[in-house]
Amino acid sequence: MFNLLLLFQISFGQEIILSKKTQKNANISETVLSQSLLKCPLELENQEFTINNSKVICEQSDLLYTMKINLTKGNENFEMFIDLVSPWSWYKSSECEFYDQPLVNQTIQKNSCFDKNYIKSQKLEQESSTESQIIAHNFSLKGLLVVSNVQIDSKQFELQMLQVDNIFAKRTYLSDGAISLSHFKGSGQQNFILQYSSNNKSILQFDLYTQKQTFTIRNDVPLRPNYQLFWINNSDINAPQWKFKIDQISLLDKPLSEKDQSYYAILTLNSQFISLPLGLSNKLIDVLASVKNISCAYADSELFVIVCKNMNQSLTKTLSVTLNISDLQIKLTNLVENCKKDEEQKYKCQLKIKLSSSNTIFLGEPFFIDKKILLNYETGQIGVYKEVLDEKFQNKDALSFENLGIWIVILTVILVLIFCLMNLKHALKWFMRAIKYRKTQNFDDEQQLRSKEIEFNEMEKAEQMTQSIEENSI
Repeated sequence: MFNLLLLFQISFGQEIILSKKTQKNANISETVLSQSLLKCPLELENQEFTINNSKVICEQSDLLYTMKINLTKGNENFEMFIDLVSPWSWYKSSECEFYDQPLVNQTIQKNSCFDKNYIKSQKLEQESSTESQIIAHNFSLKGLLVVSNVQIDSKQFELQMLQVDNIFAKRTYLSDGAISLSHFKGSGQQNFILQYSSNNKSILQFDLYTQKQTFTIRNDVPLRPNYQLFWINNSDINAPQWKFKIDQISLLDKPLSEKDQSYYAILTLNSQFISLPLGLSNKLIDVLASVKNISCAYADSELFVIVCKNMNQSLTKTLSVTLNISDLQIKLTNLVENCKKDEEQKYKCQLKIKLSSSNTIFLGEPFFIDKKILLNYETGQIGVYKEVLDEKFQNKDALSFENLGIWIVILTVILVLIFCLMNLKHALKWFMRAIKYRKTQNFDDEQQLRSKEIEFNEMEKAEQMTQSIEENSI
């Protein structure tokens, strides 16, 4: 077996720039019924994987966040998308073939796996006898499971990767492969994040914002002033997914789930949406109809996104979903897009919420956007920061009527003092004149007294003329 030496140009604390690629946009004009969605098979929902098969729970791959890696044998950049769900990393082999998933009575079309933007002059060649595959409800990857010597920042270790020879899907991937960043604690699989750190204390920090998307590999927990870090426990530390329990979900302060009913959520970066099970999704539509008189339905036979009519402008900006996880509340915002105004000045909009084909919630891009998310590979926990407000701003009595009255009195006194200071100069001037005039009354010489009076009169006239000139100039 030949070992492929990959160079991931990553070091601790270094920001890795990500590129965002949309695989599939929703067709909001195609109305569909929820009954048309195929339910995820139980074997996929159980997330089984062995040395020969990796069964991935049903999800839509409509979004890719990609990073670039290098081969030590060449200077080419391979563009790999980040996968938080599947336990295997993979890349397209030089002989990779792509097969369109056939519709009813339609012949399978075979093409090259390589899009014109992702054809590499140097292909990866390895030999292996271990045939393996990744199976999902809407795609299948088949090839050879190979062991690659991976080098990151002068450190080398072995990483299992699937060398893909056949891709069965509705569309080819806009990348050269995938890098798995799922959690492998106790699973027996080999993850390059864990192996990179000798003490298994690696933390992955995602910063996904509108202008810039990055992730950073760290060996410490970053501190943020005025923010408190909450850790969410992984519900199954031996499974590869970042999965946790959600106690309650609400929309517009209206609960979507019953008090004694909880759901499990899985993080993914391969979706633009929050995917809700049928019961929660239908309840969300009912709440919007009853509270806001908004009519919603499902659209796109592949994505099953929620599209709503009669939305007002304020709701398009403020609509949010709240997740209750133990004592932590997370508010998901920016859930409305692609709005069009009708004749009645109402909006028809697409929500970033779709129907899940399983009982699992998938938290896609809206969970990550505009916030820092940490993935702790030692504990399997997910870290979320929440802003901590100053107590004086949280105190509702801080601006009570009594305190407001005190501030009014203080401001009045300050204004009076300012007025007095402005007139102090004139007061002192007249005071000095009075003293000088008083002194002249002690002189026996009347001539001197008259001269002083004349001097005062001239001073007054001069001052009046000066004041008049200043007023005219103004």
